[in-house]
Amino acid sequence: MSFVGIIIVVVVIAMVVLVACSVGLLLHHLKKKSNKKFELNIESINAYFNEPQSLHMSIQALKTTTNNFSVDFILRKGGFGIVYKGDLSVTLTVVKRSISGLMGQNDQQEFETEIDVLRKGTLGHPLFEWESRNAPPLTWKQRLVISLDIARCIEYLHSFAQEIFIHRDMKPTNILLDKDLNAKVSDFGLVKLATNNKISMTTRVAGTFGYLAPEYARKWIVDVYAFGVILMEIITGRKVLAESFLPDDNLVSVFRREFTQEKNKILNSMADRVLELDDETQKGLMEVANLDWHCTCREPYQRPDMSHIVNTLSPLIEPWQPPTTNDIDNRNDSTHILTEILERWRMMAETRNCIPYAAFVFFFLVYLLVIDLCYQCRGENPDDTTMYELTRSLYGVPSNWKPQLDPCSWDDLICSHDRVIAINLAQSGISGSLSPAHGNLTSLTSLQLEFNNICGSLPRLTKLSLLQQIYLQANAFDSIPSGFFIKLSSL
Repeated sequence: MSFVGIIIVVVVIAMVVLVACSVGLLLHHLKKKSNKKFELNIESINAYFNEPQSLHMSIQALKTTTNNFSVDFILRKGGFGIVYKGDLSVTLTVVKRSISGLMGQNDQQEFETEIDVLRKGTLGHPLFEWESRNAPPLTWKQRLVISLDIARCIEYLHSFAQEIFIHRDMKPTNILLDKDLNAKVSDFGLVKLATNNKISMTTRVAGTFGYLAPEYARKWIVDVYAFGVILMEIITGRKVLAESFLPDDNLVSVFRREFTQEKNKILNSMADRVLELDDETQKGLMEVANLDWHCTCREPYQRPDMSHIVNTLSPLIEPWQPPTTNDIDNRNDSTHILTEILERWRMMAETRNCIPYAAFVFFFLVYLLVIDLCYQCRGENPDDTTMYELTRSLYGVPSNWKPQLDPCSWDDLICSHDRVIAINLAQSGISGSLSPAHGNLTSLTSLQLEFNNICGSLPRLTKLSLLQQIYLQANAFDSIPSGFFIKLSSL
């Protein structure tokens, strides 16, 4: 029997033992959990207010401190309830008037989470009101991190949740910040379940004026438009419907007009004045501004999906670096890491008297180790890294061009023996520019990009000795470099 066959047999036997040891404990645990009764834990809520004892307030006291629940005291409204502010003379507290009147277990958890997250308020507070609050303005790095947090939240709703959801009301007041300025998307009162093709079944217009996409609330792409508006506000430090705009203007129309007419001067005319525009910040601002321009395109098909947005923002915060020799050596030291993890889980299992749970962890780690060994034997496919790089420079690519998927499973792309041999994106509404990474697809035989809106300069393709077909007409390339076709010997 081969080494791979032995590994497969070991894994199968381990999984059978795992099921036999764990199923009884799992059923017992689920039954015990279902019989638990919820008790409202007031002390845990008090801990968020740093009070030494329970805070008891009558409804009359709440009316007094919020001026009879005046609209002037509203911090924000949501699908679950309304959050008021009230001055209790000694300190500033937050009072929640629940629509349901009583809080169940899930409601209490949401309440506690809201209190924790509201320590820094909503995104609008540090973005638009930092001067009145005697707080420092957001740095460019902080704005990037917040933008990426928001993008990942929306990406989860669109791509990774068990069902596909459309938020439909993305705006700064629905972005909550904790004490570390980590952003959380809130207020899911207008969320709609989408079908497999990411189209909502609703026909009612919902959301907030200024953040609504031209096609209203029928497709998932409306969240991309609203995110683009928020990103615009983060770049400029201005509200989308600021009073400084002319009656027929708003931030989106002004930003897109400035970007179209004077792209190179957009930083001087639209970037927030408080930002320190060093070389790195200017480069990041231009890339984000370009992304923002696509997010707010009038035609939905011209907007990127959230996975592309996440992939664009992530490297701006932590640029990717190739692994060093030390990193590879540490990665290969699997025995030491596995021993340490197993020892920790053994101690935990003894403490909890949970041997089947430890068995599960053990066999799962063995399984991961086998996968890791098989991956190392297989080697890394250079075309995967190249294709992931291409998705950052092109907009409007097929929806399943995501780093989470094997590029050989992407639409409009053909592979042979795990190598990309053909790309056909002709007449696909593609925009953006070609990355130098195109020159690394050494097995490519056909590249069809005609009748799109790809701009910029053509990268060198001297390594593509197998390329037999290349179609680039009807695009907006700057020029074709001299000698571009000389080393493409198979054409």
